[in-house]
Amino acid sequence: MKIAAISMTMNDDFRLSAWKSYYNEYKDEISEHIIVDNGSTQEYLDLLHDTFPASTIIELGYNGGCTGAYNAGIRKALSNPIIDAILLIGNDVRIEKGGLTKLYGILFSNTEYGMIAPVLLKKDSQIIECFGSTLNLKNGYAKDIYGKQPLTEIGKKTMEVGLVPGGANLSKRIFYEPEGVGLQDENLFMYCDERDMALRAKKKGYRTIATSEALSWHQHIDRIGNHRDPRTEYLRARNYIYIANKHFSKKTKYTELIIRLFLQTALYLRDIRIKERRIQYYYYIKGVIAGLRNNMDNSLMGHTEK
Repeated sequence: MKIAAISMTMNDDFRLSAWKSYYNEYKDEISEHIIVDNGSTQEYLDLLHDTFPASTIIELGYNGGCTGAYNAGIRKALSNPIIDAILLIGNDVRIEKGGLTKLYGILFSNTEYGMIAPVLLKKDSQIIECFGSTLNLKNGYAKDIYGKQPLTEIGKKTMEVGLVPGGANLSKRIFYEPEGVGLQDENLFMYCDERDMALRAKKKGYRTIATSEALSWHQHIDRIGNHRDPRTEYLRARNYIYIANKHFSKKTKYTELIIRLFLQTALYLRDIRIKERRIQYYYYIKGVIAGLRNNMDNSLMGHTEK
């Protein structure tokens, strides 16, 4: 078992202490720990090196988003010939001690398995946040399985799913190699990347698995008073259209676009008095226009954080 664990970061000083404690729970189960930094301040980089002195830290010098950061880490992992599995794990995700060993054992129990994820629970709880999602191969629509239900509802269970969380999964080395699925699509920057990888994996014949044999928790560690950058609505809208262009017919693309526009407009009209919602809708419409123009320039999103 030779696992490379990859996490990304960007000025996450408020997470470092908890992140280090989560890392300490799984560090004995991995062979290499890779951290990719998305253009942080030098002050934060110094703290990062002090906190993880034995880790491989890749300083991109710019914000490559989720896909760019993970790809940099995956390339580094693939350059090490002993690595046979790659873990993508968010820096605010905790996985139980021994969990990676369980995931690895299940992943390599079947040649068709390409990626596996532990059940992801809500912060410090036994309530399911994500146990994978179904995936409609005709339009890319995904729906959570067992979301918001207590863990006792599924017990110990391993099953095939459509897609799994992008920041809590383990894949075989071959999955990311050119003869496998390959690297993530950096045009996406962030959002819809899990969907794209799942669709590509399916076309390559890989099966995606979720299991409650291993537990993980999404701790959602954010800055006090932090709010999601409204420009993320731009990425959501644009990337849905990009995915439709990439994987589906024009009819499917425009059908999905009309449905999503209708829903977003209805929500906007419902909350029209809320300034934040008006700003979100503005960026959503900009994203739709960018998607229709196939404008995948992410430079405007250079300091958006996920």
